[in-house]
This record gives sequence, structure tokens and C-alpha cells, in this order.
Amino acid sequence: MRFRQPALLAAFILVAFAFPAAATKKDKDTSNTMVDSGSFGVFVNGRRVATETFNIQQNGEGSTTTSEFRLQDGSRPPITSDWQLTSGGELRHYAWKDGTGKSQTSVEPGDQVLHQQIVVGTDTKPINREYLLPLSTPILDDYAFVQREVLAWRFLATGCQQSQQGIECKEPSQFGVLIPQQQTSMAVTIEFKGMEMVNLKGAQKQMGRFDLKAESLEWHLWMDNFKLMRIEIPADNTEVVRD
Repeated sequence: MRFRQPALLAAFILVAFAFPAAATKKDKDTSNTMVDSGSFGVFVNGRRVATETFNIQQNGEGSTTTSEFRLQDGSRPPITSDWQLTSGGELRHYAWKDGTGKSQTSVEPGDQVLHQQIVVGTDTKPINREYLLPLSTPILDDYAFVQREVLAWRFLATGCQQSQQGIECKEPSQFGVLIPQQQTSMAVTIEFKGMEMVNLKGAQKQMGRFDLKAESLEWHLWMDNFKLMRIEIPADNTEVVRD
């Protein structure tokens, strides 16, 4: 099955998530290129409950994915995340804040481990965790749906092949991922299911479907032009749609 996509994003995905970049003078260019930005509406039982605003930028040193999750009723400050990767797709820094100042966490790379620090409320002594995981481990945190797009890009770069007709994906791929807010890691499987006609904002559009599964998780993702357009979480009656 083939997934046709534009060359510019295909090049970004293959370089950032499949092949470590060489340390050339050009690679050290710090000017930013916008890879994707926008917002997702989060709907539960058909009612919009939140909005996530996101931004993915790339330069010669790597990429940065930021997210702001804001409840529709404004009952609490926005939740933010900042995920920084090297040009070879390895972790440089990750930070998550709940907006109220009551909880925040960060993840830093170590020697073949990931170090997490959690600060809760006014407690001056942080909680520290270590995970025996590669530095390339994807992060799939709470309230950051854009991180699922980055995971899908990694699957396309490492689990699929580029051809003249597009990208061909044959088998599902398994990834170990880190969920900092839950202070845990887990194995997830992502699979390209083919092209489907999807009702998006009242119009039919053909998009590539990807299924993301774990032991207690099943999400359906649809992408168009390498961009995540829709997520369906059947167990929670939840739908995430790009605005």
C-alpha cells in the first residue's frame, strides 16, 4: 500500500527520523524552518472541550515541537510541552508544565538512559526517575496530540520505503515510547491501513489511515500531505480534528 506525499516533508522525515545528520557546516545553520503548525479541536461525545495549539520547527541542530493545550471553558491555565530533538532524532530536552504551577516535569538524555525530574507543588525536593531507554525513544505525553504526528513520521521514515509512486508501507512497526506524565514507558504498534475516504468538516477527503495500538490503547489516525488531520479514540468517545 502506498502513501503519496510531497517531497519537502518527505525529505525532512527521512533526515530527521531515519538517518543521523553529518556534522557539516551547513548542519549547524540555526535558522528555523516551519515544518507544521496549527491547532486541533478536541471533541468528546461531539462537544468541543479543548484546543491544542502546536508548532514544529527544524534547523541544522534538530527540531522543536511545542504544544499548548487549553480547556474550552477556561477553567484552568493551559498545559504546555516543549520537545527538542537533535538532527539525528535523539532527545535534547523535554519539558511539560500543567500551567497552575502545581506540577511540572522534564526529561534529559543521559548515558544510554533518560533522566526524568518531577516537581509537585511547593515541594522543593524533586522526584527523580531513570529509564533504560535509547535517546531516540519517542515521547507520547498526555495532552499533546501533535506528538502522535511525530511518531507517525518516524514510522514512515523507518517502517516504509520511498518509491517513485510514493511511500510503501508493508508491516506494522513497534516502538518503545515514554509517557512522562504517567512516569512510565510502554510498547506501541503503529500500522498503515491504507487510503480511506474520511468525512472531515462535512466534506469527504481521501487520507491515509494509521492504527496506533498498545495493550490498553487503540487510536485511529488519518494523515494528509504528511500532516495529522484527525484522531479517533473509540473507547473514550473522543475525536481530535485539525482546525
